Amino acid sequence: MDKNGLSDPYCIVYENKREVKATSCVENTLDPVWDNVVEFCTADYTKTVVSLVLHDKDVTTLETLRIKDDPDDFMGSCNFYLSKEQPYFFKRTMDVLFRVRAGKDGLKRAGIICVSALFRPVPAVAKTEKLRPMGGLPDGEPLDKKFLKKKTDPQALEALLIAEKGGIEIQIIQGRNLVVMDMTGDSDPFVTIKYGSGKEKFKSKVIDNTLTPVWNETCRLPLPNEDDKMIIDVWDKDPLSQEKMGHVTFTLAQLREKGKNPGVKEWYKLKKVKTGEIQLAFTYIAPQVAYNVVVMNLHFVPLCCLVSLPNMNDQWYCGTVNY
Repeated sequence: MDKNGLSDPYCIVYENKREVKATSCVENTLDPVWDNVVEFCTADYTKTVVSLVLHDKDVTTLETLRIKDDPDDFMGSCNFYLSKEQPYFFKRTMDVLFRVRAGKDGLKRAGIICVSALFRPVPAVAKTEKLRPMGGLPDGEPLDKKFLKKKTDPQALEALLIAEKGGIEIQIIQGRNLVVMDMTGDSDPFVTIKYGSGKEKFKSKVIDNTLTPVWNETCRLPLPNEDDKMIIDVWDKDPLSQEKMGHVTFTLAQLREKGKNPGVKEWYKLKKVKTGEIQLAFTYIAPQVAYNVVVMNLHFVPLCCLVSLPNMNDQWYCGTVNY
């Protein structure tokens, strides 16, 4: 997940741990829709496990800025298979899983995925396709361990908290009449967000040489605890330091109330400075109660379609994946 609370997701489809196809990347969203189609052959559809593995693409302006062999972030995975009793299904909702630590309690739901699947027979497959060992990927893990970080991404953990307890989407829009901090009569303002005395949760870009910056940035954060406050600071960036240009604070109750009017822009006077305002908008993100701990609210519609017809030789089939 990116610092703005969104992702650039794509999905890799595996058949018995063999990669079949990767989708294109959909940028800046937690609700990607690909609407792609893929077909693959299998010797026995009842012994075929289809794995869906989600990644967040590291999108950079210049490809040369990427670290060599640094993999895209793993976002979660799930498996499914068909049987003679149930050779197809349509628009089934499944949980995308994400392992944060070893053990049963370390497997968390990382989203939801909508899948359709059925098989269609292709007689020619009998001459070419061999039966491979049946098996899917470990729950909540990618095929390649290099995609697993030594430590769980803090932003991924925050996404889990948002799904479990609710969150807030904050639009940092612009500032006006900010205090002069530089000898030039201007400032180089940027915004940070934290809870109480805790670590910084978000940092905006720096807008140089202005007292009326326009940031137009959005972030998603879990709601603070009852006894914490969200502190939004405005800073002036200097070559060797940074100076505070004022702040605004919000309690948990205030955030919930403001989030009831999603996207409404309001000006807030900065505290402990003579002049300066910041324009913000809030949207409340409700906990994903229906799916217990659902992290990224992923709707890949439809993602997989395996096709089968009755009254044919059960041993040789060709699968069609629609996502």
